[in-house]
Amino acid sequence: MENDVITRVLEAFKRLPGVGERTARRFLFYLLERDRAVLSDLAQALRELETRVVQCSVCHLIDVSSPCHICSAQNREPIICVVSSSREAYAIESTGTYKGKYHVLGGLINPVEGITPEDLFINDLKKRIESEGIQEVIIALPSNTEGEITAHYVANALKETGVKISILARGLSYGADLEYTDPLTLERALNYRVPYGEK
Repeated sequence: MENDVITRVLEAFKRLPGVGERTARRFLFYLLERDRAVLSDLAQALRELETRVVQCSVCHLIDVSSPCHICSAQNREPIICVVSSSREAYAIESTGTYKGKYHVLGGLINPVEGITPEDLFINDLKKRIESEGIQEVIIALPSNTEGEITAHYVANALKETGVKISILARGLSYGADLEYTDPLTLERALNYRVPYGEK
């Protein structure tokens, strides 16, 4: 019979996406049966993650500082890539080709789940376009129903700013999650983006 601490760790692992009972046990016993330095390093990293990670007050990216390292950089282009979550921003950043800024909406419009435009950081985006002299906004939202609804709403909300609005090229399949898309496909989608509303 498992003791308290093992049960708690198993339950914690099972709360992670895609992790069931067997995978949770595999993680647990990997950490216990290997060099304890691995377990110690992981525990230290998780403690720092809990205490040091914050949400950027400018773009809402999850980072270790606010403003985040991207908003603080002086050499970023006056382009904003709009994403629904930090996961997508880091996926795009991993391509190494995008040199603009990001804006994390904090989700997607989903009336079924009670998420409305007012729940997202759309007004903050409009303010940034003016205050930062942004020349282009790239809408990089998932190609699913919620992503399409949100993209349409964001594009309409930004029309009055006069900023150029682009959308990722559709080399991405419908329903694809950006965070799981390979870097080459993401790079091509960014490089061959099209003005929003064109097919």
